[in-house]
Amino acid sequence: GQLWGHALKVLWRMSMDLLIPTAVTYISSISACEKGQQWARALNVFADLLQSSLRPNIVAYNVTVSACEKGHQWELAFQIFVDAQVRRLEPN
Repeated sequence: GQLWGHALKVLWRMSMDLLIPTAVTYISSISACEKGQQWARALNVFADLLQSSLRPNIVAYNVTVSACEKGHQWELAFQIFVDAQVRRLEPN
């Protein structure tokens, strides 16, 4: 549950070293935040993923919805779920 801080440091360090994170890097960071009950941080990383040149996949959406759900952020979870549907991604 406490690995979210390390995951965010890796993501931050990559940007400082001018390395481009992959979708897996973003998803791993979101997942670490979700497991650490850090829904707001997970949402920030998800927003960074959406702003990147990468295309988020259903796994990114699922783990972000899960983070919001665990943080009792039902409306945010629903908005993200709807966005996945708009993008024609099938939840699993």
